[in-house]
Amino acid sequence: MKSVAGPRDLNEDRAYIQDYVDDAAPRRFLCLGAVADGMGGHKAGEVASDVAIQLLFREFNERRAGSADDEGASGEDLLFDLFSAINATVYELNLRDDELKGMGTTLTAFLAEEGRASIAHVGDCRAYLIRGSSISQLTEDHTLVESMVRDNIITREQAAVHSDRHVITRAIGVEQSVSIDLLSFSIKAGDIIMLCTDGLYDVVNPQEFLAVIGGSSSMQSACEELVRLAIDKNTTDNVTVMLWKVPEPLDVPVPGHTASDTANATPSPAGDEKALKPEAHPDSWRFNRPALAAIFSLCVIAGFILGWLIAAWL
Repeated sequence: MKSVAGPRDLNEDRAYIQDYVDDAAPRRFLCLGAVADGMGGHKAGEVASDVAIQLLFREFNERRAGSADDEGASGEDLLFDLFSAINATVYELNLRDDELKGMGTTLTAFLAEEGRASIAHVGDCRAYLIRGSSISQLTEDHTLVESMVRDNIITREQAAVHSDRHVITRAIGVEQSVSIDLLSFSIKAGDIIMLCTDGLYDVVNPQEFLAVIGGSSSMQSACEELVRLAIDKNTTDNVTVMLWKVPEPLDVPVPGHTASDTANATPSPAGDEKALKPEAHPDSWRFNRPALAAIFSLCVIAGFILGWLIAAWL
C-alpha cells in the first residue's frame, strides 16, 4: 500500500489493509482492505475519510473477535452493515459540527475469504481484479460523467477529459442513507485485488498497472512504483494504491465455508471492460438494518468529535 499527497498540500486519501492469514487460529476471513478519498473544505474531507477507515476496521475487528466471524452472514452483508454504520456516523458529524458541514468521502473495500471476495463501493475509487495477464475493473464510478457515458450522452474518450469528470454522484456521509454497490466473485491463489483513487487511474492506465505489477519484486514495490509513475505523469490529485495477492489455500478447514461455495467469474482482457458489474441487490430490506447501525454510530459519535477537537487544539 502507498499513499501520497501528490501535488496537493493536503492528503485527504486514507487507506488501510489488515491481513489475517497468519492468525494463530483458523478463521473465516483472510484480509480486509479499504481506500477512501475525502471531500470538504478546511480539512473536513480528511476527517471524513479518516473516520470511515478507522470505524470500518475497528467495528470489523470487534465483530470478528466476538462472533466467530459472523459465520451466518455473507461478506456482502457484513460490508453493507459496516458501510451503513460509517455513513450514519459521518452524517451525524456533518449535522453536529459546523466546521465539518458538507464533508463526505468515497469508500471502497474488499473482504476476502477462502475462494471468494466481496466488495462494497461508494464513490469513484476503483477496485480491480488481476489474474495472470488480465485485469478487470470491478466497480463502476459514481460520477456525473460515468452516468453520461452510460446514457450515451458522451463517449468514454470524452469523459476522460470532461471538465466535470471528478464530480461524484454518491458519497459516504452526505445523506442520511446511501446506496451501496455490492458484489462478490471467486478468487484463487495468485490473483491480485487492487484498490486505488482517481489520482492514480486518471493518468495511469490498466495496461501500465499490469506492466508495473508484473515487473515488481513485491506488492509493496509495485505500489511505490505506481505512485511514482502517477506523479511523473503529472497527476493533479492525491495518489493511493493498494495491492493484495491471494495466498495459497489454507491447510485447515475454514469455518462456515467450503470450496463449493465459490462463484464463477473470469477476468476480461486488460482495459476498461468490466469482468463483473455490481449486482442489483434489492436494498429495501437492508435499509432496516442500518437502524441498528445508527444506534451504534450514536455510541461512537461523541468519541470521534472529542478526538477531533482535541487534535485541533493541540
